[in-house]
Amino acid sequence: MAINGIQEVALAKGYHVLFYLSHERFELEKKAINHCNSGRVDGVLISVSSETRDTEHILSLKNKNIPVVFLTGNWKATKLPR
Repeated sequence: MAINGIQEVALAKGYHVLFYLSHERFELEKKAINHCNSGRVDGVLISVSSETRDTEHILSLKNKNIPVVFLTGNWKATKLPR
């Protein structure tokens, strides 16, 4: 499973990993991103909810120079790495 590999590599490099589950719900995704914006976060790996149409919450990470990598989805409008 990808999550196991992500955590294993992150821990080996001295990073802590937090996983947020949105269960494909936009509001839960947005709350998780807002939580990341309010604390010390080195980067975000995200699988965007199928409900997500507005990406302002994701762009807010870019505005704070927080790297974002999309695990799934095609979000060309965000102009962030996939």
